[in-house]
Amino acid sequence: MYEVYALKCGARQVPACRFLYREPSHEALVLHFYFWLILGGPQPLLIDTGFPAGEAQRREVADYVAPTALLAHLGIDASQITRAIISHLHWDHWAGHALFPAAELW
Repeated sequence: MYEVYALKCGARQVPACRFLYREPSHEALVLHFYFWLILGGPQPLLIDTGFPAGEAQRREVADYVAPTALLAHLGIDASQITRAIISHLHWDHWAGHALFPAAELW
C-alpha cells in the first residue's frame, strides 16, 4: 500500500492579470506551492523538490516551510531521498534540488 502526501511549502498572492492569459482583472489570486512524497515502495519518492528559503524570500512567498522540514515531520531525512521526479521546470517544482544531494533527478 502506498501513502501519498501533499506537502505545502507556502503561498503567494498575485494579480490575476499576471497569472492568467488574457485576464484583465487585477483581483488577487492565491498560489499555493506543493510538492509530493510517496511512501510504500523500496524508498521514499519525491514528485518535485519545492524550493529553498532564498527563493521563497526573493519571490515573497508567505508562510514558507522548507521542504526538508516538512519531510522531517514525517520522519524522513533529506539524505534518504535518492530519487525525485521533476514534473516540469517551473522554479517552484525544481529549485529545491540541491536540498536533496543524494537524489537522482528524473
